[in-house]
Amino acid sequence: MYFTFPSAALGNINLNAPGSNYAADFGKETTKQIALQIQKMIFDASPQDYMDLAILNMQKAENVKGDEFSYFEAPWQRKALVTPVLSSNITAATTQTIPVLNPTEAVVDTVIDYPTEVKGSITAVDVNSSTITVRSLTGQTLPALSSGSAYIFANSSSIDGDGTTNITQAYRLTDLIERYNYVQMFARRTDFGRMEMFKYQNLATTDYVTMNRTKMIEQFRTDLANSYWNGEKGEATLSNGTKVKTMSGLYPAMIKAGSYRSTASASNLLEAIKTAAFRSRYGTGNYVRFLYAVPELLDDIATEVKQPLIRYQAAGDNGADLQLDYISLGTSKLVMVPMQRFEAKSGCFPASFEKRIFILDQASIKPCVAWNYRIGKIGHRGENPNTLNNYSTEYIEGTLSMKFQNPLGSAIIDVQ
Repeated sequence: MYFTFPSAALGNINLNAPGSNYAADFGKETTKQIALQIQKMIFDASPQDYMDLAILNMQKAENVKGDEFSYFEAPWQRKALVTPVLSSNITAATTQTIPVLNPTEAVVDTVIDYPTEVKGSITAVDVNSSTITVRSLTGQTLPALSSGSAYIFANSSSIDGDGTTNITQAYRLTDLIERYNYVQMFARRTDFGRMEMFKYQNLATTDYVTMNRTKMIEQFRTDLANSYWNGEKGEATLSNGTKVKTMSGLYPAMIKAGSYRSTASASNLLEAIKTAAFRSRYGTGNYVRFLYAVPELLDDIATEVKQPLIRYQAAGDNGADLQLDYISLGTSKLVMVPMQRFEAKSGCFPASFEKRIFILDQASIKPCVAWNYRIGKIGHRGENPNTLNNYSTEYIEGTLSMKFQNPLGSAIIDVQ
């Protein structure tokens, strides 16, 4: 026996609140006698990945006095002496005159090492003809140098003698590297009409206003993070024609400085990482750097490192732990940092970043600001007697730049 409703308009199927998706999907009735249940909290479905900014902010930001600054580096000063491809043979002898590409790096009374590990001393340097004159050690002969080959001589040490009247090894720090960056201004805002906000305050069914403010701040942080990684130092034009400065981020700075860069396949990631780590190693002791990549690439690295070593120890042991937090290379330690925003679907970076690994010497990267970020509100005319605007604005604005000192201590790996 079934209960029969007096009318088709009555009953559960047609008892739907205004805004019911069921009623819209299947053509059913709605009534104001009931309210649609709406979850108050709006779920945050954005990637929660800002480890890069957290690590950057471990260093206190340096305040700069304008929107442009320069800084200098004193790189390693000693360089090997390099010959061009020789056009003729140089025979073995006790004295040789050798062409070099960098004669200004040569100084008389310096011991140099030939590629064959034979030593000689520089007795003359002719910058005009780009040649050096080398004399063998007593009782030895300098080796022959062949036409069609180029040679590299190690710049070993200075030599001096008792009773001399001069020090020929004059030294002056000359090879300073100047780097510079611009300070970029950032801003985001959100507007609500006066009546619109009044209704949200009195009739809201969700936390939309709070979530909207949170998301505005999140997008501002994303602006900072994206520029920190991939900002291009230059000049941009606003919609009103105003010219503004843009900051250089890590990746363009590394490319310009000539940081170590290589390519690798998914099958040889560990070997490529080891090579990149050692080729870009400038620190001392337990040298800690950070390795950034999308989670999938970090998983590929972990699998290559740990999978061959996994052993199941007891019945029912069905778990394979492939978690890898860091790679220790003896004198160098690489801490793994997942970068979900490198994924193309995030809309933050070119698709190439999804297949890119960064090894960063974080200690050499320092954030710089003209002023820190600030959150503010401009009220509507009912709140603010100094405006005729009948809407309110909430905003966040600030500045960011960075010093990247010695980008050669960091590296890039492109995964094919």
